[in-house]
Amino acid sequence: MHSIPFFSIVTPVRNGSLFIDSYLGSLFSQSFTNWEAIIVDDCSTDCTYMSLSQKTASDTRIQLINLSSVNQADFPGPWRARNIGVTHARAKYILFYDIDDIWLPTFLESYHRILCEKPQIKLLSSSYYRFNDGSDIANGRNQFPLLAPRLFISYINPFPLLSTCVSQEIFSKLAFKPCFHEDFIYWASAWKMIKTQDYFYAPCQLTLYRVRRGSVSSNRIKSALWLVNIYRSNGYPLFFVPILAVLRLGIEIVFLLSDMCMSTKLKVPSFKALH
Repeated sequence: MHSIPFFSIVTPVRNGSLFIDSYLGSLFSQSFTNWEAIIVDDCSTDCTYMSLSQKTASDTRIQLINLSSVNQADFPGPWRARNIGVTHARAKYILFYDIDDIWLPTFLESYHRILCEKPQIKLLSSSYYRFNDGSDIANGRNQFPLLAPRLFISYINPFPLLSTCVSQEIFSKLAFKPCFHEDFIYWASAWKMIKTQDYFYAPCQLTLYRVRRGSVSSNRIKSALWLVNIYRSNGYPLFFVPILAVLRLGIEIVFLLSDMCMSTKLKVPSFKALH
């Protein structure tokens, strides 16, 4: 084991036993191996913690934290588990990897190369693939040049959590808040803390985002209501919220048309937790 890992990977999980093999298989398949993973089990009621304990016991790069005794009266969501995971991170660069998503084998290698070439970077992101749970085909989700972060960070999240890397320097000054869409709020706040030259968009697609049935991503109405609350909590006047909502809808239509006509397709890979 390397004394100081290059990447710290933080994974919050609750009742994610169905995805453990895919998650660990993806991690163990990474061509770049100088990483640590901090997996925070957030009060699972299934066999998640036991299964993770058994399957990661032989790999010293993986730290498993059990939050089963935490008071569940707190605001729900992965915000707390992510914050706790980061407090255990030792690397200069932090990545957030949910247990139901997928990283292709060269993802960490590609980011390592970019960060070594551009050490001033504090925020690094890239495009990703998106697929429905149960589907074997993923559609590429691109970030168009016109939609640069500075143009629409106020009303849509330009940084996909699964393919965004942030420096420890940023996270030491900023944590996830107890709210829905906590990643949207976090990246919007982080963007205000950096200069334009501190951000780099990598022209690659090496991650896959799984849309699970019943999730916020699959429920447009619930997602829209949560976003309205976010706009209001960010101080936007009530009359301005519909304008932001229309702008977001326009972006969603652009992405939908892109998925249908322009995006690249990828067969969803299958990983096994062999190590």
